[in-house]
Amino acid sequence: MTLYMLVTVWLLSLEWLEGVVWGQAPLLILMLLECGRNERRLRQRTGRLGLDEQGDWHWRGTRWQLARQADWLPFGVLLTLQNQQGKRWRLWLMMDNLPPYAWRSLRACLFSA
Repeated sequence: MTLYMLVTVWLLSLEWLEGVVWGQAPLLILMLLECGRNERRLRQRTGRLGLDEQGDWHWRGTRWQLARQADWLPFGVLLTLQNQQGKRWRLWLMMDNLPPYAWRSLRACLFSA
């Protein structure tokens, strides 16, 4: 939310030409709507994620399986999980949100599978 507020303050501080001042309000409304949408999506994707011995993921009391191979970047991994009903979630796990030992364990588990 901080980034959206900074951009909003920056847009308000700009000097707009007289011919395009009418575009300032719709632009700010779109920014606020996008901010709310992103906040809602982040709240939906929180919770403890665990991996059991069979390679199944547990999140929000449901068993999930990898729908496709994990996509790795140096700073994060994208997991595409699917439950038994066929619902899919794409979750980014970021390196800076995990302790170093947990990040190493995650990499070891996913690369050995």
